[in-house]
Amino acid sequence: MRARRERRRHRPAGGRPRGGRHDRPTRPPALPSPEDRGRGGPPSDRDRRHGVGADLPGARLHGGRGGGGRGCPAQRRRGRRGDLYPLPHPRPRNVRGPGFEGGKVVLTPPLRSEEHRNALWDGLGLGDLSVVSSDHCPYCLADKERYGKDDFRQIPNGGPGVEHRLPVLYGQGVATGRLGIERFVELTATAPAKQFGLYPRKGVIAAGSDADLVVLDPDGETRISADTQHQRMDYTPWEGWVLPGRITQVWSRGERIVEDGRYVGASGRGRFLARSVVS
Repeated sequence: MRARRERRRHRPAGGRPRGGRHDRPTRPPALPSPEDRGRGGPPSDRDRRHGVGADLPGARLHGGRGGGGRGCPAQRRRGRRGDLYPLPHPRPRNVRGPGFEGGKVVLTPPLRSEEHRNALWDGLGLGDLSVVSSDHCPYCLADKERYGKDDFRQIPNGGPGVEHRLPVLYGQGVATGRLGIERFVELTATAPAKQFGLYPRKGVIAAGSDADLVVLDPDGETRISADTQHQRMDYTPWEGWVLPGRITQVWSRGERIVEDGRYVGASGRGRFLARSVVS
């Protein structure tokens, strides 16, 4: 007993105990780079946490994958029910800049390396990832800077993504040969409708279904800029991107509502959609 007490009273050089709260840094860096922001923990840790929830009786996993797709095949092999989705975040090198530019991409999941992005593309092509989401949670850059210019932990977490989700996925997926056009349709229409209890009213072109259609010209191109986007934001993480493919029309319930980038539908035409239970 005496020896154990002596060991407890031992202090390393400097007089502070190892592993205690005094060893933690008192201030974070003013603002990390997008790559630093991505070091929030290895993907395997999140895979394990996802797995615990998916193992609960009657549970169905629905979660975002921004850290890597390496854990997804294991989820499938164990027979877990769930829907995992990546987010089409830009490459870290495309968002570097002076001042507070890095604050634009403080979001979740964080930006990742080329290795993880390739794993996510593989997961989409093999079916381990079932949809592509935008995780749209926009804050204007002025708001991000006001709260977090002196402490990156206070930057509001999120970014704009919903408007450019489809063009980015087509341009980076179908046009590059990573995805087939059928898989693209499944990821953006059929699978989401099934997962959220809206199929077959949504997600399929068939008699009795809503005539919701997107007309995309594969020979056109999409130029992304904060100056021309429709969402009420002062930036986009894909600023300056030029992508193959261009959406020319959008139809909702058989009515044309978008023509050449302009909304031409009637005001107030939205409807509440009752969803079925997804087993």
